[in-house]
Amino acid sequence: MKLYLDGYFTFYGNYPHPWLELELKEATPLSAVLSNLGIPIADVHLAIVNGEVIPPGKAIISGKDEVKLFPPMDGG
Repeated sequence: MKLYLDGYFTFYGNYPHPWLELELKEATPLSAVLSNLGIPIADVHLAIVNGEVIPPGKAIISGKDEVKLFPPMDGG
């Protein structure tokens, strides 16, 4: 799967760029994928899976999916 981490999510694992490629052997809850990366699901404001907005806590991801994660907006 391809995982895009926007904003401060790249700092959780000190990732050099926002796109990660992960191998999944079976359909997996997004919350489990994020837990393995050390990213709290509560920090995810928006999840887009294959171009469709899906509640982060309900998303099930498979190996060929493209997932984009966005934190809440702040500042002004």
